[in-house]
Formats: sequence, structure tokens, C-alpha cells
Amino acid sequence: MATLAQTAGTRNSAANVASVDTIEIWLPRKAFKTLRDQGILRWLRDTTMSRRIKLRGKYRTSRKRNVIPRKVRSQSGAIVANIITVHAPSRQSFRLLDEICKVAHGAITRFDLAIDFHCDNPEAMHRWLVKHVVVKHRPKATRPRRGDDDPPPLMMHDIGETTYWHYQNDRVMRTRRELVCYPDRPSKITGRVSPHLELRIQKSDAVRRHGVLKPSDATRINPAEVFARNITLIEISLEDKERVIISKQRRAVADAKYTHDESAYADKYRAAIPRRIRGHVMRVTQDRAQEWRTFYGLRGRELPLDVLALPTTVTVPQTRPATTTGLHF
Repeated sequence: MATLAQTAGTRNSAANVASVDTIEIWLPRKAFKTLRDQGILRWLRDTTMSRRIKLRGKYRTSRKRNVIPRKVRSQSGAIVANIITVHAPSRQSFRLLDEICKVAHGAITRFDLAIDFHCDNPEAMHRWLVKHVVVKHRPKATRPRRGDDDPPPLMMHDIGETTYWHYQNDRVMRTRRELVCYPDRPSKITGRVSPHLELRIQKSDAVRRHGVLKPSDATRINPAEVFARNITLIEISLEDKERVIISKQRRAVADAKYTHDESAYADKYRAAIPRRIRGHVMRVTQDRAQEWRTFYGLRGRELPLDVLALPTTVTVPQTRPATTTGLHF
């Protein structure tokens, strides 16, 4: 597609890499205590990709942050289970996680499938993705109210250079799918700074529906099929945008005619309505296809997903295997 080529610059489609960025498993409380006592969590940290790629500066991370355990509590506050989040897993990590889930009766509650795009202009590629990528089967969001500090739960928002398609902070339960995109971090596979589009499949039922029954299954799925199942590319024409804005302007002007204030301030207020309505619509949508569809129902024109040249296999690097003595529960 010429628009994407002109935006992102020179692109090497064959260099696009798919990887499993994060995987999360649920374990019973007693099984987690056994893993901790036997030192298996330390062995799991030794197999992550932090041993393979050294990130410097603000991207530098420690191995302890690659394996994050946390407690699951009941409504009364009692600890009922534990969740282990593994970032940047390697092939050896998946083998160890398979054995842990089999012996400890663990369940997969989340896996993140990431695509790193090879291009000359990562920032422009990031802006193009944020503008055109739409998550399928997304519920309708509520419009932001004046004075709210936080956006609605289903509104796109940015934190730094990272763009999120859902707002999760005020949700009691997280969504089954989350899409994240950022341009300014190096790839955990190649080490090159490249646009990173990450699809997070959350909750065990959604993970099973994608064919991931054990941790190593996440390395055998087809990334192109998974992304085609969850996202689409939409282009909203300028005519459709103007039609929505003009409709809102006419409605607001018609409502203002019923006010009986004939002062100069009221005349100035009515004259500024079209400009204020246009600014409000652009602030709500941020000129992104996802928000035009969510708030105003614009369908737009669907673009072929082939322009992204999504890889069909998952790249899983190898690290030095950790020495274990077997699991005993």
C-alpha cells in the first residue's frame, strides 16, 4: 500500500519478527510454595532472554523483573493461589513452564503475542498503526464527561509513547483482549529499535479459545491468523468525518435557538458553537479509526491486512539451559 510505504519509509517485510513477549500461569498456593522452596523460580529467571540480549540505558532490566510472582486473594483477604508472570521467555523457559503446569496443575491466564516491524521511521509507522488499527468485537464506550480525570474504560489513551486500546486501571476485571503499540523500545529478539504491536490475550477461557492449552502451544500458533482474528485495518474518509461533525453542529445550533438570552455574550456563544463542536469531536476521536467507530459508528473502508506483512511463525530464541534436578510435589 503506497500510503503505508510513504509513511514508514523503507520496509523489510521479511525482517518482521513475531515472538511471545509475556506468558502468565496460575498455580495453586501449595504448588507455588514448593517451587519457591526448591529454587525453581531462580532457574526460571536464568532461562529468560535477559541472558541473551543486553539492553542499556533506560531499557536496562534485571533478571528478577523477568519473573514476577504475585498473590491471588479471596474477598476475605486469604491467599488462595499465585500467579507467575514470565517476561521474554526463551525455548528453555517454555520447557520448564510445561513441566510446571503438568506437575502442579497450573493454568495459563495470559499470553502476549508481539510483532516487531522492520522500517526506517518507527515513529511514523507507530502513528499509522494507531490511526488505522481497530480491535474487532469491541463493546461501545461511553463518551467522556467534563471534569473526569480518567478516560472511559474503553477509550484509547497514551502513556508516554505507548498507546493502549483499552483503559484498564478502573476496571474490576480486565478485558479478554488488549492491544498495545509503542515505537521507542528495542526488540527483545533483534535488539533493534522498531515499532512494536502487542496483542494481549487475557483470562484462561480466551487463551484456550486461541488453542493454547500449555505454555509451549503459544510458540506453535500462526501470528498472522491470530492478529487477523482480533484486529482489522480501517480507513475513515474525510467525507465521513465531515458528515458527523456537521450533523453535531446542526443539532447544537438548533438546541441553542431555544435560549431566550439576547445579550451580546449569547450571540458570541452561538457563533462559536460550530468551532467548539469540531474541536470536541476531534478531541474525543483523536482522529483514530477505533474511536470514530466506537463513539460515532463509522464503519470506514477496510484495508487488507497483508500490507503489514505479518509473519506466520513465532520466533523463540534459545538461551543456556538452566540446570534442574526435576520437580517434586
